[in-house]
Amino acid sequence: MASRGYTLVELLVVIAVIGIAAGAVVLALRGNDARRLAEEGDRLAALFRMAQSDARVSGRPVLWQADLAGYRFRALGNDGAAPVYFFLVRVAPPRPRSVTPDSESTR
Repeated sequence: MASRGYTLVELLVVIAVIGIAAGAVVLALRGNDARRLAEEGDRLAALFRMAQSDARVSGRPVLWQADLAGYRFRALGNDGAAPVYFFLVRVAPPRPRSVTPDSESTR
């Protein structure tokens, strides 16, 4: 008589492989945010070094401004009052992740 269906061992092996694959995907996606944050920190540090070099060369103070829309550098006049020019244009921060109602704890 021909066998019908799969054995319990075969089903358990398939479920284990799917679980391992799902775990790897979750870990890969979670690490993406940490990597992006580290890259943005390195980028901001490089921008601060550029602003410092510009301030030394031009002899004018450079102001760093941050708000919810991003951040920018502005070179001030020698008296420190009025901005002379924008050193760098406004840079938007990375987009925040959206949170779905299913992922929040409601209990």
